[in-house]
Amino acid sequence: MKTMLYGILLVVGLFGVSSVTIGAPTTYSPNHFTPVSLTVYTTNTGHKYHNGYCRYLKQSKIAISLDEAKRRGLTACSVCNPPR
Repeated sequence: MKTMLYGILLVVGLFGVSSVTIGAPTTYSPNHFTPVSLTVYTTNTGHKYHNGYCRYLKQSKIAISLDEAKRRGLTACSVCNPPR
C-alpha cells in the first residue's frame, strides 16, 4: 500500500500538479485565454431562454449564446433552469 502511495506521489511530482481547484467548470477557447460563451436556446416568439432539452422548445429551437440572450433581455426559463 505504501509503495502504491509513493508511486502516486512520484507521478504527481513528475507532472507538476501542485494544486487542484474545485468549483464551477469554465469553458475556455483552444488558446485557453478567452472564455467561450455557453449556448442556450430561444423560440421564434418567446421572451425566455432555455436548455436544449426543455419541453418549451418543441415548436421552434434557435441556438444563441448566453451573452446574446442577456443582451436581448431574455430571462431564464423556470422549468429547465438554464445557466444564468
